[in-house]
Amino acid sequence: MTTVGAVVVTRNRQDPLARTVRSLLEQSRPPEQVLVVDSGSTEPLPPLDPSVEVLRLDDNVGFGAALAAGMRHLRGDGLGPDLLWMLDDDSPVDPGSLAAALGVLEGHPEIGLLANRGGGLRLGVPQHGDPPVVVEPR
Repeated sequence: MTTVGAVVVTRNRQDPLARTVRSLLEQSRPPEQVLVVDSGSTEPLPPLDPSVEVLRLDDNVGFGAALAAGMRHLRGDGLGPDLLWMLDDDSPVDPGSLAAALGVLEGHPEIGLLANRGGGLRLGVPQHGDPPVVVEPR
């Protein structure tokens, strides 16, 4: 079975982070690991499920550097998950998102990177994008 680790970057956004983490834990096929990378928050994190690991960075290093720190953390010993799912703290996902992405990958072993098309907010409610699409072959 393919293992998945989700990396969620946050900084001072309790409510969006709580929604995004909850959406990951409520997946029909949840990731084996959920890591929150706190990029120098000056506010406390919201209460999180005990299964969620937190990596605290001393400074606000920006989204890309925080993501890289999270990826290194999960893959550091070489025994980490097979795949990484990278999210911002305001990116809650539909309950079948991971299962759909893994289904695409299963049918196309040549895929090296998979991404959601995105979404946005409409009247303060997250609107999810289309199903995952291939953005780069291996």
